[in-house]
Amino acid sequence: MSEELARLGSLGWAAPQQSEDGVRHASRTDKDTLSYPDEGLDLLGLEGGVGYWFDHRARAVAHVLRDFGVSTMWEVGSGTGAMAKRLTPPLREVVTVEPMVNGARAAAALGLEALCGTLQELDLPSDSIECLGAFDVIEHIPEVFDFLNEVRRVLQPGGIAVITVPEFSFLWGEEDDVAGHQRRYTKKTLQQQLASCGFTTVRTEYLYASLVAPAALARALPYKLGRRRTKAQVLSAMQSQLRVSPRIDRLARSVLSLEMALARRVQLPAGLSLLTAAQT
Repeated sequence: MSEELARLGSLGWAAPQQSEDGVRHASRTDKDTLSYPDEGLDLLGLEGGVGYWFDHRARAVAHVLRDFGVSTMWEVGSGTGAMAKRLTPPLREVVTVEPMVNGARAAAALGLEALCGTLQELDLPSDSIECLGAFDVIEHIPEVFDFLNEVRRVLQPGGIAVITVPEFSFLWGEEDDVAGHQRRYTKKTLQQQLASCGFTTVRTEYLYASLVAPAALARALPYKLGRRRTKAQVLSAMQSQLRVSPRIDRLARSVLSLEMALARRVQLPAGLSLLTAAQT
């Protein structure tokens, strides 16, 4: 058992027993109720995902975690462990929480502490968690306020929630439909949701600013003009966008590195994703 689960055990919480697949199963959730396609896990990559998109987001999140002195994080909706694997180190430990069993098994195969279930199903002790991460998760949740209130309940006083979401409704496309998104966000709408659940936003950054125009032209505009593809076609296109050629990957990394360096000096005006840290 990991140090973090043992610590919560000292507070009276009983972790689910680890199964032969390396996962601690707590889920009672019918996967058909989840706003995420089964194929999405294959899209992310059962090896934890590869490529510039995953690495850039992890670098940005790692900066935030380091600035706030976080050492341990619970990642909810962790998928196949792509983020958690990239964040250990710098973090001492990331506990992954994923309602889809194949995702939890993939995270366990990467050597991560993996729990299969939702945050609510775990019934963690109140005021017990240092940091909770939800990366491209809350846009999938219909009852998002119930989730955010549970996050606030389990976080310690002064604890940090680190969240990424897709930005701007005008960028809505077939990818959002297929991924089961309930909404895209703006800085204002995310801060309003967090504030209504008792959070104070302490950090906001835009990610992938250089990709806003290409996404608007290649994804949002055709959608608004009536283009509709099959689910399989959209998933294939999304996989191609994430798993680009080595040459395109190197180019994207160079552009995003420059973008990140600029973001350290000035607030970028927009991005495909919004990274927010909020404190209880």
